[in-house]
Amino acid sequence: MNTRVAVPLTKEVYEAVSLLAEISGQSRGAFLAETIGAAAPSYLKIAAAYRKAQSLDGKQRDKYLEGMRQAEIALLTVLERVQEDFLDKPASGASAPATAGDAGTAEAGTPDTLTGGFPTLTSGSDNAV
Repeated sequence: MNTRVAVPLTKEVYEAVSLLAEISGQSRGAFLAETIGAAAPSYLKIAAAYRKAQSLDGKQRDKYLEGMRQAEIALLTVLERVQEDFLDKPASGASAPATAGDAGTAEAGTPDTLTGGFPTLTSGSDNAV
């Protein structure tokens, strides 16, 4: 059984979803359900990582969250390289997308693009992590 959820969307998001749904030959609802369904395993892994972070204290938590931040930066760097590779060489298939290499040392402006800006974790006090 499927459950319905009402989700307010900005005009820009609504237009993007509408366009992608049209291109894929689906309704907006079917497109969103499929997209969110495909991402659900990643959402669960991210949630588990945040739960682990919430269970840690002080420096352990800081170190864990920094590791998560570095992993996110590395992932976004790899995704950007793959996108650039495919933009530079459309449909050639002659070369493989770039690999992670030293992606962990790269800087990214706003890594919360991937996590959708999950809320800041707190340790039950007024101190935000």
